[in-house]
Amino acid sequence: MGTTQFRAPDLLSLEEGQLSNRKAALSQIDRPIRVGYRLSQTLGLRKNFRMRVLLYHGIDSGDFQDFSRQLDFLEKTWKFVSPEDFELYLQGTLKLDQDSLLLTFDDGFKSQREVVERVLNPRGISAIFFIITEYAKLSRGSDWRGFISKYVWPGLEQGSIPDHWQNMDADDLNFLIETGHTIGSHSARHERLSKVEVLALSENICHSGDELERLVGRPVKHFAYPFGDIDSFNASALEVARSRFQFVHTGMRGNNTAATNSWEIRRDSFEPSDSRNWVSAVLDGLVDWKYRKNLDRFRSWGSN
Repeated sequence: MGTTQFRAPDLLSLEEGQLSNRKAALSQIDRPIRVGYRLSQTLGLRKNFRMRVLLYHGIDSGDFQDFSRQLDFLEKTWKFVSPEDFELYLQGTLKLDQDSLLLTFDDGFKSQREVVERVLNPRGISAIFFIITEYAKLSRGSDWRGFISKYVWPGLEQGSIPDHWQNMDADDLNFLIETGHTIGSHSARHERLSKVEVLALSENICHSGDELERLVGRPVKHFAYPFGDIDSFNASALEVARSRFQFVHTGMRGNNTAATNSWEIRRDSFEPSDSRNWVSAVLDGLVDWKYRKNLDRFRSWGSN
């Protein structure tokens, strides 16, 4: 079975050729920018360091080596911070001493536990795992591929769904917590919340966090809305999410400054197969412009 990959919202509409050409062009533009960042940091000339949040989904065991190499590359110039330090940063009580990254994973696929055991824990990197509550509650032997095809990737043929997308259960989630990671909510069923009736938003958002807390016996303070693009969320959903969760994560790219509201966290989606040049170009902000209008719209929902 071939590998099925998620794509960031800004890449969804691009054909393979266009995607390759765009990545190559941006990577070329980014090289002098990257050199400038490194030089200014080495000379101690920079005081405002960057905070980017990385987003991954399912990683097949065959891609672990590429993922490890990607982390090796990033650790040369970036510092991975814990979810706790990220919270303190947004609350204004922690100041960055270098460019920093927070690692997150969406959906709660079984392969993510293996990533923790084989890649993250040996490196001492902790992450936030955003869990689809009803998916995590599926028993072994259940129709988990049917759930994926209905909610996570609507319309995807079940024969195209890789084995490593099977759901983590409560035991897996508790293992993540016991080894230093954080659990967040990714809603009850991974529906487009902009399409959900207002009266049902509380069940999809608030109840998902409450149910996760019962599963793991720990507070759940983080929420990432499904699909991540601006059209999958709305003002009503944001209001409900803010009433239940301290931190709300989007799928829109951008730097998170100390002035970023805790309910408008930007995240950069990647795959282990992404080139070093592409990853650097994205983290250096070369595609942030594409999200500014949507982020302004998102921010207006929370400011009213």
